[in-house]
Amino acid sequence: MEDTITAIITCRCNNRRALIATTNLPDGDFGNPIMKKSASGNIEYGITLADRIGARARSRLFEMCTVIKMPLVEDYRLRKARAF
Repeated sequence: MEDTITAIITCRCNNRRALIATTNLPDGDFGNPIMKKSASGNIEYGITLADRIGARARSRLFEMCTVIKMPLVEDYRLRKARAF
């Protein structure tokens, strides 16, 4: 999977093509927390963007894209599940 993602990102970058990428994965280098407290108060370590797509693809993304950080909002699926 990492090779495919890296190939797509590299091809689009080399040919100066547009790329819109979205993720909800944290990125420690960009200031997003890698660990968070769960509802039970335990600390959970999540998978980072670099873990999922590889350090090379992550580096290329940050090289070619403008990062727009969205405000932190609670996952509506989790909120809905707690209501029941």
